[in-house]
Amino acid sequence: MIIFFWAFYIFLSFIISIAVRNLFKNTIFKSLFFSLTLSILISVWFSSPGSENLSPIVSISLLSLIFNEELTTLRVLRPFSVVFIFVLLLDLIFTYLKSKNFHF
Repeated sequence: MIIFFWAFYIFLSFIISIAVRNLFKNTIFKSLFFSLTLSILISVWFSSPGSENLSPIVSISLLSLIFNEELTTLRVLRPFSVVFIFVLLLDLIFTYLKSKNFHF
């Protein structure tokens, strides 16, 4: 059941990110906002320090804002930045290859 939830969550994240990508006409903005949206949605980290459970960073950040007075931005910023750079590079590479009519 958990695998089904994560697969559905990732699929829904891609759909949302593609919808955000279609809002822009500039190629750089498309890549940037697609990567930003997808990274925010699919980045995961440990629910709490020392925990073995993984949670999306969106829920960690929201719960941290609601229940704690201290922000844990640095704790979730690291996985977000790694995923963001990876997705942005992949998107720019695929966009470049698509513009050159490169076929796999």
